[in-house]
Amino acid sequence: MADSMENKSYKVLEFDKILARLASYTDSTEVAQRIADLKPFTALEDAQRAQRETTEAVSTSLKLGNPG
Repeated sequence: MADSMENKSYKVLEFDKILARLASYTDSTEVAQRIADLKPFTALEDAQRAQRETTEAVSTSLKLGNPG
């Protein structure tokens, strides 16, 4: 039952459209597949940890430049 509730929430929030739009910014099929496989966090602590990691990565990238 929880799975059907998640699917309904995803539909209401148009999560599939968000992922499709995000995927449109890449030419890599591997990255597009990783985007398609994304699922929202269900635990607040996990979401907060991921936000801290993203903030740190952006900060490092701005300081040092993009690798590659």
